[in-house]
Amino acid sequence: MSAMATRAPRFVNSSAVIAPRPEAPPVMRAVMPPRSKPENASETADPPMGRDYPFGRSAGARRMCVYGERVSELFSRRSLLTVPNAITLVRLGCLPLFLWVLFSRDSRLAAGIIIGCLGATDWVDGWVARRFNQTSPFGAIFDPTVDRVLFIVGLSALGVDGAVNAVVAVLILAREIGVGLMMVVATAFGMERFAVTYLGKWATFILMFAVPALTLSNSGIALEPLFRLVGWVLVVPGLVLSYVTAVQY
Repeated sequence: MSAMATRAPRFVNSSAVIAPRPEAPPVMRAVMPPRSKPENASETADPPMGRDYPFGRSAGARRMCVYGERVSELFSRRSLLTVPNAITLVRLGCLPLFLWVLFSRDSRLAAGIIIGCLGATDWVDGWVARRFNQTSPFGAIFDPTVDRVLFIVGLSALGVDGAVNAVVAVLILAREIGVGLMMVVATAFGMERFAVTYLGKWATFILMFAVPALTLSNSGIALEPLFRLVGWVLVVPGLVLSYVTAVQY
């Protein structure tokens, strides 16, 4: 025999060999492309969740937050504390004085002077707001509201007292209340606010001088005939213009 023994071949059990584990295929994840924002889209069109609208992105939540922002801006310190708003507040404060001198003191002369001054100063608060750049969201609502309250309450009081002809008072009040109701209905249905026309401004201006003149024509002073003439000369075209503008609205 040879010195080196022949080694018998070794049989390997194939079942004992562990095959290598195949690698798992890569997981494909869908990546959504970023949403492009239109150029004319506002910042509040679709804000991230919880940043500007804490209640979510639903239409009701967005609407509630927008209304809240508008109310906050309307009653903010900057919107309330302005010189024009102070002037408007002073004019509104003259209304109890007017009613007191008309009914408690029975002085049509003083009442006519007060209502005349209130009508003559109607433009002051608006002019100050525009001239000194003090326009505000609150003033834009407060000023015309006070003007309408002064006009309706003052004319109603003069009609009840008899200082102004009852037919004239009813015609003027019917127009003012009718236009006011139309504006409320238009606002409720989301329509744009009616723009004040040039003829409408003239009608209001004429009536604001006609009503005090008619009041002074029944005040017992020596100039009653003159004020009566001026009052009727002004009130007729003022009424015609006011109803023409009401139809235009």
